[in-house]
Amino acid sequence: MRGGVEAARIVLGAVQSRPVEAPDAARLLLGGPLTDAQIALAADAAAHPARPMDNTDFSLVWRKRVTRDFVGYALREVRGDDMRARRRSIAKLVL
Repeated sequence: MRGGVEAARIVLGAVQSRPVEAPDAARLLLGGPLTDAQIALAADAAAHPARPMDNTDFSLVWRKRVTRDFVGYALREVRGDDMRARRRSIAKLVL
């Protein structure tokens, strides 16, 4: 990614009964390149509106934390980072 982020939208799935937008997190991405620090701030902000439902075997605390993690992974992928190895290691942990 050469220039800065001009527009962003972060929408979370599987954290409520419907998709939830995280506009504060998206705003943190605007204006500059996707740095690790900026990604971490946006991922933290994206976890705030997440209210995981108690409808799986996974704990609510874990599901809220993983929201932050997965937003960070997605933003790194948008930046151009190769996240394949990380996704494989996560799949092994969950399965």
